[in-house]
Amino acid sequence: MTDTNNNIIDDDQELDYDGVITQDEPERIILPAGDYAFMVRDFERTTSKASEKKMVKIFLDIDGASFGKASIIDNMVLSTKMEWKLSQFFCGIGQKKHGEPLQMNWNAAIGTTGVVEVTCEESQQYGKQNRIKRYYDPAKAPVVDHSTPNPATYSSAPYTPGQF
Repeated sequence: MTDTNNNIIDDDQELDYDGVITQDEPERIILPAGDYAFMVRDFERTTSKASEKKMVKIFLDIDGASFGKASIIDNMVLSTKMEWKLSQFFCGIGQKKHGEPLQMNWNAAIGTTGVVEVTCEESQQYGKQNRIKRYYDPAKAPVVDHSTPNPATYSSAPYTPGQF
């Protein structure tokens, strides 16, 4: 986590070997595949283990309506092969316009909202988990209907950027 001056904020406090612990494991919510509203909670600059290229982990809070609030981490490798995904993300949060260059501003992404398509995958190592399939362009995004537990049910009205 970083502050507005890009200083690292460490909100992970060290415990003593014989210290008292009080928190249980948080409930992990796995959403069914579908379209959901999201908000960018935070980001972390890091390096991809696979390619050793610069990478940004984006921490998203997903509004799963009656399924609950879920958190998904989306890894964005900073490379020309993944530029399409970077463009899709910045377009999805309203910072980039199609056909125009954009200087990425990760600090400005915090608190922005949009709509994503979420998939549900299963692996032997991690079990069931959600992944981001795509970020919708705000002009073409479905409006997610939060009054029903079916994530695929939404109206055809256009998405309004900034509305969560």
